[in-house]
Amino acid sequence: MFYANFIIKIADLFYTSVTEDRNCELRLKTANLDHEKKSEYQLKIKLDTLSGLVNPSKSIAMVSVPCY
Repeated sequence: MFYANFIIKIADLFYTSVTEDRNCELRLKTANLDHEKKSEYQLKIKLDTLSGLVNPSKSIAMVSVPCY
């Protein structure tokens, strides 16, 4: 089973989950993104799984979330 976890949590605005199809989702907890305070969030997400299933150098994703 795969788990996606934040390496750094950003003000608890986002969370990750795994779908029935075993896809990782990144979701917004509440609609509180203020584009006047911050124009974009840079998130670093690490895939936690059994060792040997995923190359450790490819288990981290950088996600850019623009605030419109």
